[in-house]
Amino acid sequence: MSNALPPLSPPARLPTQRRVLIVAAIISALIGAIALAVGSMAGYAWLVRLGWVAIATAAVWVVCAMARKPERLRSVQMRYIREFFPAMVGYMVLLPVSILLLKQVSMPLPLKAFVVLLPAFPILLVIRAMTRLLRGLDELQQRIQLQAMGLTCAIIGAGTFALGLLQGAQVVPVFRDQIVWVLPATFAVWGVVVAIISRRYRDE
Repeated sequence: MSNALPPLSPPARLPTQRRVLIVAAIISALIGAIALAVGSMAGYAWLVRLGWVAIATAAVWVVCAMARKPERLRSVQMRYIREFFPAMVGYMVLLPVSILLLKQVSMPLPLKAFVVLLPAFPILLVIRAMTRLLRGLDELQQRIQLQAMGLTCAIIGAGTFALGLLQGAQVVPVFRDQIVWVLPATFAVWGVVVAIISRRYRDE
């Protein structure tokens, strides 16, 4: 009887970063187009805004994809994708559900606060996924992410400060619920900055 071990199966080939970003951009653009169409026909301005955010997100992911070489994902990055995208889908579902409930259902204040904060729970999962990703990266990738975080904070901080000054001087109007857009803007800017810094390191 032979004691030889069975041959190991070859590891599964992970998709490239560019391919994942392009697929994500296509899905986000489709969601945005549907939200725009339904929001326009039903007269829901919030759904129209949500559609534009989804389309803008798709554009950001396309820019990030074009800035990256067709390198295959690492296992830690694949884990991040498996955690990130379901959380974002949950956010996209819970946001309109929360808005519809608030507009159509009368509820006590504690329950109203819970319904308002429903879309925040998937964002906590996104932050958890990002933290796990950073812990699993090598030193170079951690350096890139750290630089991207600092530059993103500077851009968002300077941008919101300048916007506040312009609104205080009544040069531009005060936008409704503008503080809600700070976090999506931060994620978008961070993605673009990471792509730019990564490209600079590859060119050196």
